[in-house]
Amino acid sequence: MLTIDIIGGNGLIGSAIKRTVKNMTIRDWGINSKSYGYFNLMDENSWDQLFSNDPKYIILLSWPGLPNYMEDFHILNNLTMSIRLLSKLLEKNISKILVAGTCYEYGLVDGKVNENVITKPITKYGLAKDTLRAYLEIEAQKHNIDWCWLRIFYPYSDHAIRPTLYNKLLKAINNNDKYFELGSGNQVRDFILVDNIAIQIVDLLLNPYSIGIYNSGSGTPFSVREFANSIVKSKNSNIELRFGVYKDREYEPKSFWADMEKYNILINKHKINHKII
Repeated sequence: MLTIDIIGGNGLIGSAIKRTVKNMTIRDWGINSKSYGYFNLMDENSWDQLFSNDPKYIILLSWPGLPNYMEDFHILNNLTMSIRLLSKLLEKNISKILVAGTCYEYGLVDGKVNENVITKPITKYGLAKDTLRAYLEIEAQKHNIDWCWLRIFYPYSDHAIRPTLYNKLLKAINNNDKYFELGSGNQVRDFILVDNIAIQIVDLLLNPYSIGIYNSGSGTPFSVREFANSIVKSKNSNIELRFGVYKDREYEPKSFWADMEKYNILINKHKINHKII
């Protein structure tokens, strides 16, 4: 049975992979006591157990400190330690690695965004991730290791712990709050169920023809207003949505979503024999 090692496997996306993948062995590495093995990105001494387990197919999700997108630690700490980790992993006899990136790498672009757009990140988080991607691209080629980089758009899930529009609105609905305050609601985003991200990740990791950068999104644009209203309707709630209370984020585009053509062509052309849920 194929074994997948998830570094940072206790977060939203790692938990979704463990929840959806049924016919493979998943070894999750993280700081949670229920993890398969202990791993702390900020403690290089904790990496030895991962290396000694001879990982072959690796998903790298670990990235502490989100969602504080503008903080220096993304570059000074997370990027520095992630480069050190990748340098060691790529020296091992691994088969393939997939690393989670972010749509924040694109910067202030508008419309449907494909993977060939020149990245111009304006957040420290986006800059750190984009720099790590450039490092991976060079080093993986040097070591002849297959790799994928996934630029993830806007995941949502009932299982989310970090505050997002989706789970904050759900909490307000479950608390029978009379109203819920938002920004303008006019921003257009690509919201994607986290279980679908999990499927995309495993598809790309195991497909022998996948290499390079891929978007991870639904490919369907929704305004925040439409998304919020759909949540209220799906929960049969009478909560009042109050738009225009908060200022929209200046470091996000007004309207952008993922072009999923590259992923869809790959999956339709090169189907692989594995099942997810």
